[in-house]
Parts: sequence; C-alpha cells; structure tokens
Amino acid sequence: MKNVFVPRQAGLLLLLVVRLDAKPGRRGAPDDEIFRTISSLDTAVFDAFNRCDLETFGRFFIADLELYHGNDGLTRSRRA
Repeated sequence: MKNVFVPRQAGLLLLLVVRLDAKPGRRGAPDDEIFRTISSLDTAVFDAFNRCDLETFGRFFIADLELYHGNDGLTRSRRA
C-alpha cells in the first residue's frame, strides 16, 4: 500500500508559518490562542501519523481530498 499522506506534512507546516491575523512586523507570542490551537492540532495529526493510526489521522482531512504526489500523481479521495 502506498502512503499518500506524507506530502500533507508540508501543508500542515505551512499552517504553522502563516498566520491569518498577522500584521506586518508583528510576531505572535507562543501564548496566543491561534498559536496554541495550531500547535495542539499539529501535535495531534503527527502523533496519529507516527503511530500509523489511520482512523484518527484521516479525521483531519475531508473525504474528497485531492492530492498530487510527485511519484504517484493525482489521488482524488482520502480513501484512495
């Protein structure tokens, strides 16, 4: 079985870097609510991934997810 979940790590990492409420020159403190929310979700998704808990991991993604993998091409659903 091919693992199509790995490239999603880049998208989750992007969530950590980009803040929707960011203002130029403003840096978020680790105690900001959005930081805590993203951090806890990041921990949860990677814990599930690292434990190969596909049921929990799958809850983080919509059923009709589309993913393009550099080796395997387009995948048009989470199930696939």
